[in-house]
Amino acid sequence: MRQRAKKYETEKMIGIVANPKTGEILAMANDPSFDPNLRDITNYHNDAVYYAFEPGSTMKTFTVASAIEEGKYNGNETFQSGSYTEVAGAPINDHSTLKYDGGKYTFDQGFQRSSNVAMSILVNEKLGIDTYFQYLDRFGFGKKTGIDLEDEQTGMFPSEDVDTRTKLITSFGQSITVTPIQQIQALTAIANDGKMMKPFLIKKIVDSNTGEIIEEKKPTQAGQPVSPDTAKQVRDLLERVVDQEADGDPDTNGSTGTAYYNENYQVAGKTGTAQMYTDGKIEQGKYIYSFLGLAPKDDPQLVMYVMAQDPKHDGKKAVVDVFNQVLERSLSYLEASTTSDSKSSLPTEITIENYRGKNPKTISEQLTKKNLQPIVIGEGKKVVQQFPEEGDSPLLLKSKLFLVTEQPTMPNLTGWSYRDVENFCKLVDIDLQPVEGTGYVTKQSIKEGVKLKEGDKLAVTLE
Repeated sequence: MRQRAKKYETEKMIGIVANPKTGEILAMANDPSFDPNLRDITNYHNDAVYYAFEPGSTMKTFTVASAIEEGKYNGNETFQSGSYTEVAGAPINDHSTLKYDGGKYTFDQGFQRSSNVAMSILVNEKLGIDTYFQYLDRFGFGKKTGIDLEDEQTGMFPSEDVDTRTKLITSFGQSITVTPIQQIQALTAIANDGKMMKPFLIKKIVDSNTGEIIEEKKPTQAGQPVSPDTAKQVRDLLERVVDQEADGDPDTNGSTGTAYYNENYQVAGKTGTAQMYTDGKIEQGKYIYSFLGLAPKDDPQLVMYVMAQDPKHDGKKAVVDVFNQVLERSLSYLEASTTSDSKSSLPTEITIENYRGKNPKTISEQLTKKNLQPIVIGEGKKVVQQFPEEGDSPLLLKSKLFLVTEQPTMPNLTGWSYRDVENFCKLVDIDLQPVEGTGYVTKQSIKEGVKLKEGDKLAVTLE
């Protein structure tokens, strides 16, 4: 996440990974972070539990769940997208890409395309605002989760005396503030057949001298906002958001989450895009991008939330990069079940061909689909060297394959093994200096993007 925060120049990034069946927090990160060894600290808080903000459309997950649980949701019923004017005040508008089929959609399609109008109709005309707010309370919003960390914030609901429109737009994540940890806790209910699990970090504390267990925590259910049937139906809808062909032509289906599609695992989740405010006024051009997801869809092993605030370029890409990489590696580590299609279509080994003279981008895309990790070295137009070579032993899935172009540059080696670095140096004919430490690369002496020449000296640190 720190790499992506630097690359996309984000103002803030937050990431959380949890086990939805227990509430255990498996990973949590913030950027900028707090390091007492630094003199230029810019953030003294753990924003995963402290930072409360308007989340945007990730909240639609819980709006739809509430309507389904109350028996007020008909996914095949149609509505007219565009603007909703049934309450006083400014119209509630959809984003401009909701335009196919004359703007007439089913509610299932409205959720898939992230329609604000669809959510407004559900809450105002079918569910009722008071009932909806009761469900938000049942999902744990507006109060602390009780996670074992200091300084947790509660977020904020609109006050009772505000106008109907202000209350209504909470259905798509405006005029309400929530924390990342609240969203994770709420999503455990969807992933865990309706049972919402309290998040916790410390499993047990053991006296290292005596072996005595001083404190041990057990998973704690924080509530059951919805039934198992509702949770399953919401997971199915969340998968439609991600599935590239859930509704026909992937180029025109309008799904907002296709960048999170994974060939090996059934990812389900909801995107969020929220405008930023200062002193109650919109900051033009500044957004918070996020994704709240779970996988595998039919038996979720992980729930994850990633947000990026005000990236200076490439917008949502910072969130996509972090979510996809962490999810793929984590589920592979946990040996989670792959999709049935993947089981039948993906071999366990890949035979290496001769890629010299071919376009590195095209070859990289092909190899990625085969579940390898192609490493393109340089920005040239054709491959001039490769490792492994054609005829070498087949590669196991997820193995690295190096493709060197006619203009080689230094890649980012972070996370590489010693053997990966050694193979890379031999391939581009640079000298690998004696290595410090064991494990995986954390530092490199030649910066990413620097043009390489024969005889360059590379030093790396492993941890």
